[in-house]
Amino acid sequence: MPLPEFRDWTFSVKTFATAILALYVALWLQLDSPYWSMITVYVLAQPLAGPMLAKAGFRLLGTVLGALVGVILVTCLVDAPPLLVVALAAWCGLTLTVSQLDRTPRGYIFSLSGVTAAIVGYGSASNPLQAATVALDRVEEITLGIVATSLVLGVVFPRPLGPVLLTRLDAMRGAIVVLVREALGSGGETATACDASRTLAAGVGEVTNMIAQLRFDTSPLYAATVPVTALLSRMSFLLPAISDVGARVAALRQAGILTPALQDLLDRIDAWVASPDDDPTPLRAAIDAMLMPADQPSAQPGILIASLLHRLKEMLAAVRDSAVLQRHVAKGEADLPALWLQTGLEPDGMRFRDLAIAALSGLAIALGLLVTSSFWIASAWPLGGTAAIYCAIACIRGASADDPSVSIMVVTKANLVAIILAAIVAFGVLPSANNFEMLVLGAAPVFLMFGLFSAQAKTSLFGMIGGAHTAGLLALTDHYSAQFATFANLAVAIMLGNFAGATTMTLVRKISAAWYARRLQRLNRRDLASFAAGRSQISPQDLISVMLDRLVDLTARLPRQDADADAVLRAALRDMRVGLNLLALDQGPAGADSLHTALGALAQHYQADAAPDEALRAQIDRAVDDVVADPDGRGSGTMAHLMGIRHGLFPDAQPYGMTPANGRAA
Repeated sequence: MPLPEFRDWTFSVKTFATAILALYVALWLQLDSPYWSMITVYVLAQPLAGPMLAKAGFRLLGTVLGALVGVILVTCLVDAPPLLVVALAAWCGLTLTVSQLDRTPRGYIFSLSGVTAAIVGYGSASNPLQAATVALDRVEEITLGIVATSLVLGVVFPRPLGPVLLTRLDAMRGAIVVLVREALGSGGETATACDASRTLAAGVGEVTNMIAQLRFDTSPLYAATVPVTALLSRMSFLLPAISDVGARVAALRQAGILTPALQDLLDRIDAWVASPDDDPTPLRAAIDAMLMPADQPSAQPGILIASLLHRLKEMLAAVRDSAVLQRHVAKGEADLPALWLQTGLEPDGMRFRDLAIAALSGLAIALGLLVTSSFWIASAWPLGGTAAIYCAIACIRGASADDPSVSIMVVTKANLVAIILAAIVAFGVLPSANNFEMLVLGAAPVFLMFGLFSAQAKTSLFGMIGGAHTAGLLALTDHYSAQFATFANLAVAIMLGNFAGATTMTLVRKISAAWYARRLQRLNRRDLASFAAGRSQISPQDLISVMLDRLVDLTARLPRQDADADAVLRAALRDMRVGLNLLALDQGPAGADSLHTALGALAQHYQADAAPDEALRAQIDRAVDDVVADPDGRGSGTMAHLMGIRHGLFPDAQPYGMTPANGRAA
């Protein structure tokens, strides 16, 4: 952990002051468990105002939903405790599954509703008639913590999300510049290009989550969600589009037919992309002028060049739109400017939902709750229900990671530290505190330390868990009531719950990053096969969005500066290039028979998930021949997209028309 900065100290002091304020008001209102308000403050507290206020709203919704479900389950199953345990486990499993399918900050609503229902259910198990009272108390105490956090941390020296978003967009813009220059120069399949692709993909994933939090932000950018969404769509589109341009440039260089005029155009685009404030209209006009009058070349060099020009035009439009939208966002403007890119394939924000992996997470938490609950019932241990609750918390914290044990280990360490420090405060400091002010002074060092951990991204989970669970362990009320036996039992319940959560999540849910990356590739290829065969059930725009989301997810799992990881990324980008061209393909009259034959062969290739063979390349070349020969000139776009598919499948093959194929001479 780096040394805390002034703003980290400021955040920690604000958080502690907010927690004490919430505790004081809860004591004044004589709430049943006032320390829950303090717990809520540390759960919600984070440096950026937008994410914090968004989480506060989501927590309120999740708390109310979970409390209602908990009351309903306890009321309906009051005479059947085993069925109540099963029902609570099933609800937690269902809500965690839905949360994992959502994959946005909004998913917190569902996961929290599961834990809240468990808290109400287990908390009222010994006295089911008090279920409604327990639920109401939790809602009141947590709502108080939410209000205090929102008012104090959201108003007193808030740190807005807007500047962080703009910084991330600048980094993505820099990655786009690098990618374009690499594509226009060397073809784009370099270590530098791979590193820039990772930066761009990581930014897409981060900004996607920021959009859900931006409307809660305290900066002027709170109203700019529409242009930010459009900007993210263009930047996402550029991931495969720039790669596609690079493949076509490489093919022209390999064929030795990169004309001086075309090289001059590439140089002009290369110079412009670094200073996008300049008007790119002349560049678009130059691209149009280089296309043949009928937009239908017949000679082999013309086919390759026209193929590049079509994609260059789309790339230019996406880069120009990105620059315009980024300036728009920086001003906090809510409307959309005039945009150039109108392919119908701009990603619309639809995300990939992996039901199988999400269901495994749900199964793991359900099993963990059943095991801990069974132990509770069999042992008649008074705090067995608390162990089940902490098992659920551990499972939720580990559900988003490939290896849940890593995140759960952080939670376990934070709990262990919280237990030690809470014991020191409860039995060494608080006995001599004879008023509220002394209580605050005695507890301050511990909570300020956890606040400093919460202030930094790498240790935020440790700080949040440590602060929240220390507040729960101290269980501060209006009088000193700490008892060592009770404290020791609670500590054992916490650690046992963590162990149960770590065990079940690791056994049921642990996967390797390499396996999951391969799974994402297979899913993309399965969807390409389905679309090529005409069996796809979703629109091309939604399909490209889902495939891009998988690519972003895959890229996050690949280590930087690793040759094998770079090879995986290049293969994934080639699949995306094929997908981008396939989804835009006009399957109309031009060369219809040979085109459909080629698509059938392409579907079989992706269905088999094998290396492409020469028979497939010959089918694609035959389709290009027939499209180019169409006397009505209707196939220029089809030709360009077929060439893109060819470059994606056969990046190392001789360019179209340079080798004998289908009776043609080299």
